[in-house]
Amino acid sequence: MSKRRYRTVVPIGNLEIEFKDPFQLAPSITIETVPDDLRKDSHLKELARYHREWFDGCRNALIIHYEAEALY
Repeated sequence: MSKRRYRTVVPIGNLEIEFKDPFQLAPSITIETVPDDLRKDSHLKELARYHREWFDGCRNALIIHYEAEALY
């Protein structure tokens, strides 16, 4: 079974840095601006209003990139 590329995104509150390029913490871990495609993800509709509002206020995120055969 071939592996696919995935990412885990952890929004960071109270961090207001304008990154031109992702800031590399480790080979597969970056801090960067929250990706636009994530903001448009339909799963966000399932969040409670408080969490959606908090996420809307987040500018940056910790992102872990990895390969796996499947999620979970």
